[in-house]
Order: sequence, then C-alpha cells, then structure tokens
Amino acid sequence: MSKKTKQFGIIFDLDGTLLDSMDFFIFEIPKQIAKYYNYDISPLNQEKIGNLLSDVFNGKKGGGKFLVVKVIWKVAKTFQVPWFKRFKFLKVTQTIYKENISKVPLIPGVEKTLHLLKQKYNVKIGLNTTGSYQEVLDRFAEKMHFLEIFEDNIITRDRVKHLKPAPDGIFKLSKKWGIPPDH
Repeated sequence: MSKKTKQFGIIFDLDGTLLDSMDFFIFEIPKQIAKYYNYDISPLNQEKIGNLLSDVFNGKKGGGKFLVVKVIWKVAKTFQVPWFKRFKFLKVTQTIYKENISKVPLIPGVEKTLHLLKQKYNVKIGLNTTGSYQEVLDRFAEKMHFLEIFEDNIITRDRVKHLKPAPDGIFKLSKKWGIPPDH
C-alpha cells in the first residue's frame, strides 16, 4: 500500500485497555491468597501489595524474564511466607490466577467500540500482549465471542521474537495488513 493509504489499524493491549483487570490483580488475587493461607490481610499490607503490583503494571518495576515470579516472591515476603515455602506460594498463586482469570470483565463499552471501529470506520483491529496464546484463550474462556473481533490478528509472546515494548508485534501486524506502521 502506498503512503497515501486511508486504511488505519489499531493494536490494543489487554490489561487496563480491553480488560478491567487492575482490581483483579491488585485486590482480588491477594485477597484469595490471604483466604487460602487463612491470613488476615491488613490495610497496610494490602496497600504495600497494591503499590507493588501497580508499579509493575505501570512499568515502574522494569520488565524482563521472570518479572511475575519476582513480584509474587515479593508478595510472599509481604505475607511473611518463609523463603523455603515460597515455591509453594508461587504454585498456589498460579492456581488462584487460573481459577479466576476468565472472570475478569471487559471494560464497559469496549466491545461496542471495537465493532464500531471495524464496521463503520473500516479500521483493522489487533491485539498485542506479553501473554501466551493459551493465556489469552484462558482469559476469554467465558467470552470467546469477543476474540472473534480480532480475527487472526492476535500477537502473543509465542508469536514474536521480542516482547513489548519492542515493536515486533506492531511491525508484524502492519506487514500483514499492508498498512504502514505510522497508520
């Protein structure tokens, strides 16, 4: 396509963009963990955990491999779990995550907005996330119809060499769509 193209594409992230997941990660997961361990989570510890997770989701804690493991390790420390029991804590957290992740709601109005962009304005719609393709399927298990909006325009960590914030996902969809990256 030439630079004069009128076609546009929009590539969305998941958490905080399409899914209203911040409360899930910052409040619900710690609450479920506390319940599992029969631990009374104090407002101070809830605030510490919330701040830690918020910093991670807002990019203030960096990235890289094993970021989630590092964060959960710090959460375990906040729960005063001895270091030698933290691997079990990681497993418990993963189980709680998997049992609840499909219940995270869409941000109100997002589905209607995406349909409007596609149908009325002919905008190409894509999804770019650091999660795996299976994780995306797990997250939308109770709302699979929503993923149909993206057709086969879903970029996950197992479909690119370099994760976000690297532009690999953007370039991949741009090439697929025949739309310059600046469109």
